[in-house]
Amino acid sequence: MDLKTILLPERTLRCASCQSKKRTIEELSKIFSETLAGPSEHEIFDAFIERERLGSTGLGDGIGIPHCRLAACKQPTGVLLLLETPIDFDSLDKQKVDLVFALIVPQEANDEHLDILATIAGKFSSPEFRDKLRSTTTDSELFRAITD
Repeated sequence: MDLKTILLPERTLRCASCQSKKRTIEELSKIFSETLAGPSEHEIFDAFIERERLGSTGLGDGIGIPHCRLAACKQPTGVLLLLETPIDFDSLDKQKVDLVFALIVPQEANDEHLDILATIAGKFSSPEFRDKLRSTTTDSELFRAITD
């Protein structure tokens, strides 16, 4: 899967304001609601929090992949944040998270949801890939680094 199909430059950001997991999910919800027709910021936030209650989406190695399904979502959509200050994300390895790739998919897209998550997790499993993203200094560099 090509991440360019779900990620846009305006949804790829270096973020200094996210100082906690809740604040990060709020920021993600705001970005999604501003760039998607349909779901509200509140709807998106609630869906992410509901999913987090099932278990943390902190993968380890400083990576968080919050994700959810929403009926109001028409196509899979992603947001990538590189946090200036790593945050506690309840990861199994107890490492703080600084790379957050959030994903929203349509309610009925079960198989596609799992395929996209597998693609994202596979990319982020590479230390070289993570280092490449972390070494960027601008939003546009971050977008190019994840989509090249």
